[in-house]
Amino acid sequence: MIAVIGAGLLGCGGGDKSAAGAPAPAGGAQTPSGDAILIGHYGSMTGSEATFGQSTDNGVRLAVKELNAAGGIKGRRVELKTYDDQGKSQEAGTAVTRLITSDKVAAVLGEVASSLSIAGGRVAQQYGVPMITPSSTNPAVTQIGDMVFRVCFLDPFQGWVEAKFARENLKAQKAAILYDQGQAYSKGLKDYFKAAFEKIPEGERLAARGIEVGHIFYFGTKYSEPMKAVVAGPGGEQITVEMGSYGIGVSRLVGGIIEASHDDAGIIWPESVAPFRVAIVNLKPDDGAVSGACQKLYDDLVAQGIEVLHDDRDLRPGAKFADMDLIGTPWQVIVGPKGVAAGKAELKIRKTGQREELPFDQVAQRFG
Repeated sequence: MIAVIGAGLLGCGGGDKSAAGAPAPAGGAQTPSGDAILIGHYGSMTGSEATFGQSTDNGVRLAVKELNAAGGIKGRRVELKTYDDQGKSQEAGTAVTRLITSDKVAAVLGEVASSLSIAGGRVAQQYGVPMITPSSTNPAVTQIGDMVFRVCFLDPFQGWVEAKFARENLKAQKAAILYDQGQAYSKGLKDYFKAAFEKIPEGERLAARGIEVGHIFYFGTKYSEPMKAVVAGPGGEQITVEMGSYGIGVSRLVGGIIEASHDDAGIIWPESVAPFRVAIVNLKPDDGAVSGACQKLYDDLVAQGIEVLHDDRDLRPGAKFADMDLIGTPWQVIVGPKGVAAGKAELKIRKTGQREELPFDQVAQRFG
């Protein structure tokens, strides 16, 4: 990619306007010397997308190093200047403006995310300076104009290949689409896959929603260098450890579970994560016999280590049933005057709605 830019753009410059509010150069930015060819790169060196920006910048710098070691481009050295756009569209536009108008770069590399490439691409197109994105797959990026290019596949092509693989290789007749609603890339790819896969009959299609619950973060040597965390290389040399982390948002897991397990009436908690496994529904709190039966059931279940919710509110039965379905406790034990007279409680499974009656002395055993 570096060689292509240099070979085609010897002597290509920018405009003469100065940039306002320009971002600071990223670490390792170079100042052009002599008749060197200066290439600009803008990326998310910090922020939530830093793992992409940093890895891309490392790759570009490696390519520049290899190119210069081979003699550069027609004897001219290639140098690189990188600016951090912090993963923000406004900063991306500002970074490209500064690269072109202030640094006078011959070409621009970036960004990874399509939304940031669109912001920077509009500036590059305006000034007539070529820009190449390494991995922005949204078709809108290169639709900006004839100065914006990419070296990766488009979202429509990726979606078509995925659908083709699912249909022809996996022989799939149904597909569940799990995607991140917070990521434009994920949503776009979902749409293109769905469009390609929908060639099969409607009755055999299935779409599902997804939620992001975790992140992978790349730290590089930010923490390992000050901690002097090193390992011995093949030749005994000291190598600083590259670090990263994987985090799961505990609070997001709750939303993810509810998203995956609910119906029109409310939550359907899986027993393994339910705040309460059983809800005792007292249909007549002012009836001593009913309340006594509910209290005994509560005590027996708690004695077995079972989490129990006792609904003894003074409300109509319909309101209580609606609330219990909304809360989503896996099991409901319903106790009313008729049941007490018969010596039985009614059990309801929240997930299926299935009901059965059991003698009071067998209820606790059922959950043992």
